[in-house]
This record gives sequence, C-alpha cells and structure tokens, in this order.
Amino acid sequence: MWNSRNTGYIFNVNELPERCNLYVVGQFPMDLGDEFGILKEDEDAMISLIEANKIVYLRVGFKYEQDWYSILCPEDANVVKTQKIDIIVNFLKKHNIRGLFMWFPFLLKGDIPNMSQKLNDFITSIKNEVEGLKVGIEFYAFEQISNKTRIDFTLINEVIDHFVIDFTNLNECDANSKKYGLDPITSESMLSIEEITNIVTKSAVDQSKLFAKIQASVKIPSDLVAKGALTVTTYSKYCDDQEDSSRWCGNPSKLSYDQGAYVAQLYSGIFIEYLDTDDFLCNCGCKKFPVTNLIIDGWQKCDFTTCPKLDTKAI
Repeated sequence: MWNSRNTGYIFNVNELPERCNLYVVGQFPMDLGDEFGILKEDEDAMISLIEANKIVYLRVGFKYEQDWYSILCPEDANVVKTQKIDIIVNFLKKHNIRGLFMWFPFLLKGDIPNMSQKLNDFITSIKNEVEGLKVGIEFYAFEQISNKTRIDFTLINEVIDHFVIDFTNLNECDANSKKYGLDPITSESMLSIEEITNIVTKSAVDQSKLFAKIQASVKIPSDLVAKGALTVTTYSKYCDDQEDSSRWCGNPSKLSYDQGAYVAQLYSGIFIEYLDTDDFLCNCGCKKFPVTNLIIDGWQKCDFTTCPKLDTKAI
C-alpha cells in the first residue's frame, strides 16, 4: 500500500482498510547529503502504523534529480556508506521498520556498468545491518524485464524479496480508457495486464516473489490540466458532484474486483497505488476506500458488490 501527498487526505490509522497489512510510507531522499529529508507527518504515520502492528516499509529515492549512478558507482564508496547507508540503517532500526521499497527509474537508462551486481551489493550492504529486512523494487515489464541485456535477474533474485510489477496507468485517458478502464485485464486495442504478465512469467524474475501494483487513482486527460500539473487525482474528486469529471478516467468497480482476482492466480501479493487517491471522503457512496476494498475482495475471492457511482462515472 502507498500513501502519497497533496490529496487533502489526513492520515488516521483507525480508518484505514483493515485488510491492508503492509504500508509503504514517506521517502528518504538520497540527494540531501547528511540531512534526513523524511516529512514529519510521514514519520508520525509510520509510528502510528507500527504501534497498530502493521508492517511498514520506507521508500527510498531522490527529491530532486534521479542519480542512482552516484550511489551505485560512487567516486568515494566510504562517503556513500557514511552519508547514505548508515543514515537509512539508523532510521530503520530506530522505528523498527521492516522493509525498504526502492524506486529505480535509473534502470530505464541502462548506463551503469555491472548494474545488477552493484544493485545486489548495495541491497546486501543494508540487509547485513538490519536483521530480517525485506526489500521491494518496482519494475516496468517492457523497459526493464523484456530487455534481457538491461538487468540480470539471476544476480538479484536472491536479495530482492518483492518484484513489484507496475500495472498502473497502462493507457492514456481517452475514449477507450473511459469505456473499458485504464488498466484492462485483456484487450485487443489497449495495453493490458495479461500482456504484461505474459512478459513477466516468461522472464528470469523469481516467480515466487511477484507482486502486482494495481491502480486506485483517477487520471485526467492532459489537455484539461495546466502544463506540468499532475494528471492523477482522487476518486473523492471523481465522485464529487461539484467537479466536472465527465472526461476523467477511472476503473469501473467490476474491473477493480477482477484485477484483484486475476493477480491472485499468479502473484504473491498486491500493492495498491495510491491509498489516499481512493475515495476517502465517501463521495462515491460506498464507504471509505471502495476501490481498494474491491481489489482486495477480488484477491480474497469474496462476493462481488458493485459501487454504482463508480460505474456510472465510467460510462
């Protein structure tokens, strides 16, 4: 599960979906030198979740420029160890955080010599300091898995615990997405979850560690937002009668349920992106976090219960 920012959601551990047992919260930006840049509200959320016996992962990335080259191929490895790894390790130990979630857009570039081995070494150096630590990394099937020259999974399968396959925003918000949903399971005209799964299951990725990242957010066509503005918004706004969301794209309730049911056949778990872009204000009339709960219902083979306003909005 994820907790993003700038949605207006106020964190309350007592109202989160009960069936979610792992949360990825906050971010440690690795481009701030000795400064630990995690937001105070994110740290407070982590503490509340841990006190509620939830499993919490810390997200690791960058605040400004994605520069994993400087971390995996540093001119002075000792400086990186002191300024980066030690700070992460100390924070993990301080709060008894159980895992890391690493986002590596640098993998798209493929410009790091012996990248897979360096990634293995980096993760191992942190795991050696934190007993029982789990590490998850997000992957994109077409750019990172189908290209066999980019990543050697035989070198990282052992140290990575969750290979999270991205099933979000597979298609632009257009007439097809408006009709069928952003991330259809099967399709002849759109990129589908089944198409990506076919790539993943034929790869060298450890199939026992596959997790699916499923969408619980709404997409706005780029021509409706200012240049450079976010095109992702919440289901609370999507279902708000005061918003003109007639061209916005979300997933109908049956598709969210079917996504959970489909990945349950092949994947070890689900990550839902984002929790706070779901309907946290109950504007859709189906209690809080209806999309998240629909996905989990499908995963757990519960009876399907539609959310009518989601389906009306999708037409």
